[in-house]
Amino acid sequence: MTGPAPPLGRVEPPPPLARSEARSFARLLRQWRALGADAMDWAVLGLPREAGRRDGVEGFFESGEEVLRSIEADVGKIGLSLRGGRALDFGCGPGRFTRALARRYAAVVGVDVSEGMVALARSLNAREERLSFEWNESSDLAPLGSRRFDLVFSAYVLQHLPDWLATRYLREFSRVLVPNGILVVQDHGHPVRRWMRKIPPRWIHGPLNWSRRRGAARGSAPLEARWDDYWIPPGAMHRILESAGLQLRSTAPDPKPDGRLVSYWYVAQKPAGEASLERDPGPPRGAGSGPSGSGGR
Repeated sequence: MTGPAPPLGRVEPPPPLARSEARSFARLLRQWRALGADAMDWAVLGLPREAGRRDGVEGFFESGEEVLRSIEADVGKIGLSLRGGRALDFGCGPGRFTRALARRYAAVVGVDVSEGMVALARSLNAREERLSFEWNESSDLAPLGSRRFDLVFSAYVLQHLPDWLATRYLREFSRVLVPNGILVVQDHGHPVRRWMRKIPPRWIHGPLNWSRRRGAARGSAPLEARWDDYWIPPGAMHRILESAGLQLRSTAPDPKPDGRLVSYWYVAQKPAGEASLERDPGPPRGAGSGPSGSGGR
């Protein structure tokens, strides 16, 4: 006999990880702990370690604003708006997009798996209003509650997650969105080389990332090769979004391909069927689980 169904509009967090998933997630945590502690300037800001100059950092944040302006214009073409009450920036890093979102939303939460990145984000954005940063090493977003955000935004993050974990988080995005809430997410879609697109991604992900990890362990790989790369073809992404209870509104290629993989931006919306339900106020301040941390600005 199954237990009672969760109340309408309160989708429960996903089940615990299987053993193989737990091993995969632990490896990801090790990667981003190391990158967050030792290489955050280079890995995310795109600056040499010694170039902590104000102009470089401000230019970095301005690049986030430029991306948001472009996305905002595209979203407006389909009758949606990137303005509202609460927004979530998933995989926020130092807060490049979090700061830009705070110019559009009343309250913005940036969440990241790397404690070092969250510490950097708090430092770089100490004088900014309407935003906060949370350290969350969990494979779900349970500490954030349900039906809390008008927007969930994630850029250049899912491309570093294995398919099972990207799918898990996409379903979590749906859970934390309010009815009519918007999801804007970027992910790699397929290799640039056409012949590689005929090969199932899972046949390439394993050998590709094994070789990258081996180079990193030997110290022979550059910093940009020290994290895993994955991709989800657009058709598969559409099915994942639909299975998460979201309505796909648009798909567009990233105008700045990286030369190896073609990325796409997806805009989806949570149906309005629950619009009469009260917004979840979220967990008490300071609530968290496991190794997750909570913090302020």
